[in-house]
Amino acid sequence: MTGISVAALRAARPEVPSAVASGIEAHRRTVTSGIETMLRGRSTAMSGPGAGGIGSLSRWSGPASTAAAGRFSALADELTRLGRDLAVCSQALSHAGLRLRAALGLLARAEARAGERGAQVTEVGALVVPARPPRGDPVLDAHEAREDALMREEVTAYLRQAERVATETDVELARHLLESAAGCSAPGERGVLATLAPPAVSGSAALPPGDVFANAAWWRSLTSEERGVLVREHPEWVGPRDGVSAADRDQANRILLDRAERVALARLAALEAGGEPLPEEVGAAGTAVLALGLSERAGAIELVRRRLSALRAVRGVLARQDGARRRLLLLDVTGRHPKAAVAIGEVDTAPHVATFVGGFTTTVGGDLDRYDRDLARLRSTSSGMAHGDVAVVTWLGYAAPQTDEVLTPSRTVLSSRVAARGGEELVAFVTGLDASRAVPADQSVLAHSYGSVVLSFALRRPTGIDRAALFGSPGTGGAVRSIVDTGLKPGGFSVLGSIDDPVVASGRLVLGPSAASVAGARTLSTYAPGAAGTEGARRTSRGHSDYLKAGSDSAFNLAAVVAGRGDATVAESAAEKARKGRS
Repeated sequence: MTGISVAALRAARPEVPSAVASGIEAHRRTVTSGIETMLRGRSTAMSGPGAGGIGSLSRWSGPASTAAAGRFSALADELTRLGRDLAVCSQALSHAGLRLRAALGLLARAEARAGERGAQVTEVGALVVPARPPRGDPVLDAHEAREDALMREEVTAYLRQAERVATETDVELARHLLESAAGCSAPGERGVLATLAPPAVSGSAALPPGDVFANAAWWRSLTSEERGVLVREHPEWVGPRDGVSAADRDQANRILLDRAERVALARLAALEAGGEPLPEEVGAAGTAVLALGLSERAGAIELVRRRLSALRAVRGVLARQDGARRRLLLLDVTGRHPKAAVAIGEVDTAPHVATFVGGFTTTVGGDLDRYDRDLARLRSTSSGMAHGDVAVVTWLGYAAPQTDEVLTPSRTVLSSRVAARGGEELVAFVTGLDASRAVPADQSVLAHSYGSVVLSFALRRPTGIDRAALFGSPGTGGAVRSIVDTGLKPGGFSVLGSIDDPVVASGRLVLGPSAASVAGARTLSTYAPGAAGTEGARRTSRGHSDYLKAGSDSAFNLAAVVAGRGDATVAESAAEKARKGRS
């Protein structure tokens, strides 16, 4: 099949099929009116007065009467079929006009995105990017290269989707028109073009940025009616899909939340009643079965209970009444480690969006509620410093290593293997946040503990992240040694480590180099000298889990990072460095 090229799409005039659809619709109404007039006349004739005029037909009988009645019915059937065919043509042409407008909108977005970077989409759809002369600063050069890479991915995805929409619209419209002309339209057929299928994904697997932009382009190519139908009838296509708007993902994921809870409750009841565990339940619970010495049924019961705990935690956070809107951006309870992401604020429109990444032993059931409360408080502080609204996301979207997995090579916290995979998932998520928006957000990512290793791997890929803050970090897993590796702007890589955090002190021996040793890193304060009970003690973060403590310098610094207020951050002092054993 020969596709519609960008050059051909540029010549498309969506107002033409729309105008033709209006004309055909007017003819359809005329035909419908004629049918109604005939039927009224027939009804009057058959039930009117018995003498003279049209009512005299009620006494007409014989072969001529039978022939007339048959001809009348045949004519009514023909007119009905004609009206139906006209309706199919009208609706197909009207929808084709909408689709062509959507395709041209995708092309316009591609051109606008290219133009923001000084690039150009040619008449035939080729992307031309100008040569970038070196700026004399490797950090800025790396940032420019990252921005160009993202732009190429986005523009290419939109151009491909525009061609796809135009081509499939052309094929479907031709089919409807030919079938209508041949009188082959099925009774009740509406003539609406088939909804474009989503780009292929495999479960909840992480996607490269190009595929995330393809998701965004696909969603934008649909009408609002089609989007609503997909959210209701195929929420599994929408909820997990990075690149779809937060509002739509939220609606779909809430439907999936209800479904998952019903399934989990039914499975728990069946297992507790003596039912056999499903193969997938045995597989997902395998590590726990071995580590804890459980039977397969006991392991499956533990797995389902963990899922229920996660689902209830999600539902509890969504129901929180603190004046802030929450949106469910991710829900996946298919494996041993449930995943979820909950946003506070308007992720689709807020100028500043921050994503938090949890660390070792983090679970949805055990930690979502606590992190949501901490981030709600941080958002409040950040909003007071930012220019514009702030939204924050608790992203528990990777399977964090757990205590009982320390001796499992593929899952141990002593390795960066889980982080490498989690980094890919984080890339897809944050790229999707920008891809789904009319205007990209100012994005920051705050990563705690092993989550900082996840973030380090994410930063090796082109992303929309503007600032990164690693706190309580055991190291970067070798993924980042210089800010040049990240594509961030100067000052965009911040590190916080408390004076007595054992993970910061010893983690680098396994997952080094340390985050603070990354060339170009800014080390921010977590420490204010003072005796117990003094303001200094209250502002100081101690140990590994105190960084988001209310009123602490570390929490203030993280809020300033989110707000884009590097000028407001408190840098690590010489005394603090000395207490940590660094010069």
